[in-house]
Amino acid sequence: DGSLRRRQGGSGLGLNISRRFIELHGGQMGVRSQVGEGSSFWFSLPLTVQSADVSSASRWLSAEWEPRRRSTLTPKPQLVPRIIVLEPQGVLQDAISRYLDGVQIEAAETPTQARALLAAGPAQVLLVRGESPEQTSAWVDAVRATPYGTPVVACSLPVQGTADALGIAGYLVKPITRSQLFEAIESLGNPVRSILLADDDTETLQLFGRILSSSPARYRVLQASSGQEALALLRARKPDLLLLDLVMPGMDGFAVLAEKRKDAELRNIPVLVISALDPGGQPIIAPSLLATRSGGLSLPDFLRAAMALSEVLAFSRSTSGSEPPGAPRG
Repeated sequence: DGSLRRRQGGSGLGLNISRRFIELHGGQMGVRSQVGEGSSFWFSLPLTVQSADVSSASRWLSAEWEPRRRSTLTPKPQLVPRIIVLEPQGVLQDAISRYLDGVQIEAAETPTQARALLAAGPAQVLLVRGESPEQTSAWVDAVRATPYGTPVVACSLPVQGTADALGIAGYLVKPITRSQLFEAIESLGNPVRSILLADDDTETLQLFGRILSSSPARYRVLQASSGQEALALLRARKPDLLLLDLVMPGMDGFAVLAEKRKDAELRNIPVLVISALDPGGQPIIAPSLLATRSGGLSLPDFLRAAMALSEVLAFSRSTSGSEPPGAPRG
C-alpha cells in the first residue's frame, strides 16, 4: 500500500481535527520543523480560574447553568449533520464512514435521486463525485439549484480501472467493507472454496483473513506476504481466487499478474485486486475541487470558505511531504 497512511503513519486528518478542537477552546496550535532534524508540534490553551462570590447566592450556581425548558425525562436533542453523496459507487461514502463520526450519510446514484433527498430536508452539504470531469460537470449543473442553500462540493475521482488490460476479474479500492468483498466474490459466478490473500501488510492479512473466515461459505484462506510467496502458493495450491495487493516490496502485484499470465496453469485463476492505488498504480487523488451554492456566494462567504480551505490544504501539504521547493518552514 503506497498511501499516505503507509508512508507517513497516518493521513494527516488528526492534525487538522486537533487544531480545530484547540481553537474551539480559544487556544492555538503550531509546528516547528527543520529538514533533517524533525518536527515538533505545540499547542496552548487558556486557563481562567474564577473565584466564587461568597457574599451572594450565585456561589451555588454553575456558570454553565441553563434554565430548564423541557421535562427532565426528555433527552436533549442531538443535531446530526446530514451529508448527501452523489456518486456512481460508494467510494466517498466509505471514506466518510471511516474518517467522520456522528454524521448521517444518504447516498444517491443519479441527480434525480439527489434532488429528491435534498427536497426532503436540509443537508449540511451535497458531495458529488464523477468518474470523469464531464460527468462531474453535468451532475453539478443538474443539482446546482439546491433547496435551503445547500452547498455543493464536487470532484472528479475515477476508480474504475482497466480490468481487462490487467487481466483481473475486479478491482476493490481500500477501504473495503465486508459486504463489498463478499459481493465481489459472489459476482465471479464460479464456486470459490479456497482463497489466496497476498499483501505485505500483516494487519491487512489479519483483517481480511478474519473477514473471509467469518463467511458462511467457510472459505479456506491462504496468506502470502510477498509477490514471490504468492506465485509459489499459486503454483502449489491452485486456489479458486487470488486477492492481490498491487504495492509490495520486491515483486509487486503488477509483476505477479505478468508472471501469472505467462503460466497456462495459473492464467484462468480469477484475481480481485485490493489496493489504495488506481489501476495505473497511482494514489487515488482528486486533481481539483469545485464548490458552489444555489444563489451564489457573497464576498464574505467566499473569503471565509477560501480561508477554511487553505487551512485544510496547508495541513495536507505539510503531512504528505509534498511541499514545493523553497516553501517556508517554521
